[in-house]
Parts: sequence; structure tokens; C-alpha cells
Amino acid sequence: MTRLLALGARLARVPVVVSLVLLVVLRLAAGVAFDAGDVDLYEFGVIATNWVNGDGYSWFSVTPTGVVEGFVPGAAYLPGAFMPPAYVVVVAGATVLARALALGPEGVVWIVRVVNTLLAAAGLLGLFVLVRALAGATAARVACLVLAVLPTAVYLATQVSAANLYLPLEIWLLAGLAVLAGAATWRRLVLVAVGLGLLCLLRSEAVVIVPLVALWVAAFARPLVTDRRSRLAVAGVVVIVAAVLPATWAIRNTAVLGEPVLTTATTGGFNLWIGNHPGASGSQKDADPPPELEARLAAVPVTRDYEAERDAVFRDAALDHITTDPVGTVLLDVRKLVAQVTVDLSDPRSTNPVYLGSYLVVLVLGVGGWIRWWRQSSGADGRARTWLIAGYVVTSLAVPTVFFALARYRLPLEVVLVVGTALLLATRPGDGAPAPTPAADPSSVQRS
Repeated sequence: MTRLLALGARLARVPVVVSLVLLVVLRLAAGVAFDAGDVDLYEFGVIATNWVNGDGYSWFSVTPTGVVEGFVPGAAYLPGAFMPPAYVVVVAGATVLARALALGPEGVVWIVRVVNTLLAAAGLLGLFVLVRALAGATAARVACLVLAVLPTAVYLATQVSAANLYLPLEIWLLAGLAVLAGAATWRRLVLVAVGLGLLCLLRSEAVVIVPLVALWVAAFARPLVTDRRSRLAVAGVVVIVAAVLPATWAIRNTAVLGEPVLTTATTGGFNLWIGNHPGASGSQKDADPPPELEARLAAVPVTRDYEAERDAVFRDAALDHITTDPVGTVLLDVRKLVAQVTVDLSDPRSTNPVYLGSYLVVLVLGVGGWIRWWRQSSGADGRARTWLIAGYVVTSLAVPTVFFALARYRLPLEVVLVVGTALLLATRPGDGAPAPTPAADPSSVQRS
């Protein structure tokens, strides 16, 4: 333990700017190691291409043989909301720039990689703010260095994935909420609410998190909350402001699809079915509809509400399976949860020794660090931040457990473990006690 704390003391002396440089170098080097030609643009690339081509925000197209998924030159495209829009905007921007520079698909990937790296740098700065609020600048510097070199995070930046945008945003939201616990201002509250709204345009399930955050700030956003009236006002601001962006997109979806669409994507039923159907593995891998379901999908009328109606077919099939086999559903959910906190054997990338080894390291150190921090934290602010981190972990694991598990869905947990690792490594040598949680005051957090 003494050697571990000595290592932590050395890491704590590394300036944040060094971590930022290391972050950029490692991610660009990983981009060279992983061929851009092997990177799939997934739905983001198809929708972005259609959008840039003037065919609208669309995923499905109509051909003489029927409705097909993906990009088909010259086809008639159906209006849709197959993916939340925020990261599609990033890929669409990369597509426009690549065309202007006469670059091919690999050029699009590299532009996205550069954006991903910048987003990762922003997330690292947010992590510094978060950990500083929890345990001071020493632990914050350690956390930044660990995140900069974490293999999972390095690999993520080479891929076209919305996690490159929503993970830094979630880190900043956690940082903002941690600051609100004891140093709340209306400006900070509004900024957090706007960030929540943006998160809903990245993860459609984030809409259920908004009321949970509203309850948290109503309980802990001091000094704004003093009585029942102020608590209601604070919660109301969060809900109303956070609803603006997703409500605007939902109105757009309703208008283009011709029927009410209350979420930011038309894949909720499909995603629920992936993890809840006969023979489901709990992962996204190998989830092909059986003939009976294929026939039901083929019977969906090809009208402008096709996407919403198709998703309803998947949703009904998933709910039928859940209600007819509740015991099997629970057992499969346990399997999904275990895959998230251990290893998803259906994804070969999850068993990579570097990936798995680094996760085990932060798992052991991170759990130890959080136990120490929890034992030492005290007061209303400490309790508020305990509920904040615990709630983030629970909700991050709960959503894939209901739907389906993938390796990248564990990233929020890994970020929390990185923080715990820093809390442990920043423990003061000699007495074995972690640095106390600092009080939120003007000297540690600048007030607005």
C-alpha cells in the first residue's frame, strides 16, 4: 500500500496540461494503429449522408423490392428519427468538410476522430472540475492522468460512436451537479439543465433522467433551496429548461412522421426487442427477427409514419415476450448486468488483454477509493455527492439491463472507477486517510 501511495504522490505532481497532451498524442497514435478504412460509420454515416445530399434526416429508403435500411443511391427516402440527432450533426459536419477537401470515407473518419479527441479533452477538463469538487486538486490531477491513458477511452476516440460526445457531456453534468451541492446559483442551475436537454439529443433514454436530476437539485442545491417553495422552483427550472431541446426535436418528429412521437428516436421498441426476445443473448450481436416477426414488419404500410409503426411492431413483440416469460426476462437481465460489470463474451474486443486488464485495475482501485471516500465524507454536501455518484452508476447500468448490453455501455462505470482510483492514489501517505471533501466556497469554485 505504501508503494501505491508513493506512486499516487508522483502522479499527483503531473500538471493537467501534460495529461491533455498525452490524451491527444495517444488518441492520434491509436488512430494510426487502427485503420480508418476498417471503421464503420454505422447509422450516423448513412443519415448524415442522406441529410447532406438533401434527402432529409432518413435511414429507410423505398426501392422496387421494398423498404431497405441504409444508403441506396437514387432511392426515395422516408422521413425519420432513427437516431438522436446530436452526434449525427458531428458526422454530417465531417462529411461536408471531407467533400470540400476532396477526401473519401476515410477522410470522414479522420475528421470525426479529431473531433472525438477534442471532445475527450473537454471531458478531461470536466473530470478535473468534478474530482476537485469531491476531493481537491491533487486527486483531480491523478484522475485526469488516468483517464488520459485508459485504453478503453483511447480506443473510443478512434471509433464513430455517440459515446464520444455523451460521455464528456455526462462528466461535465456530474461536475456541475457536484458544484451545485453547496455552491448553487441560478446560472449554474440553468447551464446544467441545458446540458441535460442536449444529453436527450444524444441518448433518447436520458429523458427519464431529467426528473431524477430535478429531485436531486430540489434536495441538495444549496443555498438556492431553503424551503418547499424554493425546492419546487429549482426543480421546475430544471425540468422546463431541460425539456426545450428534446421537446423541439419531438415536435419535429411528430410533424414529419405524421403521428405523435414523444421521444428523440424511433428505435426504443427495436432496442427493447434486441434484448428481450426468444433466443436473445442480452447483447446486440446476432439479433435477427424470426420469420413470423419479419412477416409482421413486411406488412407495415410504407407511409411517412413507417418508422414509428415499424418500431411499434418490435415494441409489441418485446412486451409480449416479457409478459409471457417474466422469469426468463429476469434471468436475462441478470446476465446483461453481469456482462456490464465483468466482460461481454459475445464481443471479442471485450476480451482483449489490454482492455480487460486495465478495467480490472481501475475496478479494484476504484472500488477501494470510493469506499475510503464514502467513509470520510461528511455533511450535507458529502451526502449529496454520494447520492449523485451512486445514482449515476445505477441509472447507467439499469438502462442497458432493461434493453441490451454492449461493452461501450460500461464507459460511465469506468469513468466513476477512474475517479475512485484517483481518490485512492491521492490518499495521504502516513495516515491512510483520503483527503477530506473540500467545502464548496469561493476559493475552490468561482461564483457567478
